[in-house]
Amino acid sequence: MVGRRRDGRREFDEDAVRKLVEFCLKPGVSIARRRAN
Repeated sequence: MVGRRRDGRREFDEDAVRKLVEFCLKPGVSIARRRAN
């Protein structure tokens, strides 16, 4: 997360989001599992 807007929405780094999406598209990948480790 990069920051927060006045209306409360969060701003995210576009490159980080892109990498996360690419990571999630791999077979057997789980965000919940990744966060727990």
